[in-house]
Amino acid sequence: MFKKTFKTIRPFLIGILTITVIVQGIVIYQEKNENQKLQEAFFKSFYYELNNTISDIENVSTDDEGTELTYKLNRIDKSLTRTALVMESGHLFLNRGINRSSLEGFFYHQPIMEFAKDGSLSENEKSKLNNIKKALEKVKEDSKEQGQINKKMSIEKFNEIIKENQTLYFK
Repeated sequence: MFKKTFKTIRPFLIGILTITVIVQGIVIYQEKNENQKLQEAFFKSFYYELNNTISDIENVSTDDEGTELTYKLNRIDKSLTRTALVMESGHLFLNRGINRSSLEGFFYHQPIMEFAKDGSLSENEKSKLNNIKKALEKVKEDSKEQGQINKKMSIEKFNEIIKENQTLYFK
């Protein structure tokens, strides 16, 4: 009796299990695809802000003084903060593996606005700005693959690049 009932039900059970496995596979694929798109959007935002920061640093000339210097340094400070906020958002909403410890001293808490206190840049302050620019350019360069930013790199590789360049220029 049981064998006869099982033989009757078996095709339905196999069909249900097959459909369940197929649906689960589709859901997992879509989730992975969505996570990849979010990670690419994160990298795109991060490198956009990174480029803006580099550009803002390049716009500071040695002749800038007074309010013009203050304005340009304020832009740099805000650009660094926006870059840090993109990383913070990535950590909170995309992947907890994005290293937050690199924010301190690399993007946050740079003494940029202190440079404007006397109305001009000293050699030490120029050197500090140049070091920040070099570090940011190195992050950008190390992230490239075949001449373009690698938006599919792993979060671990991204953290490694940030940490390596942070320690290189901010000892």
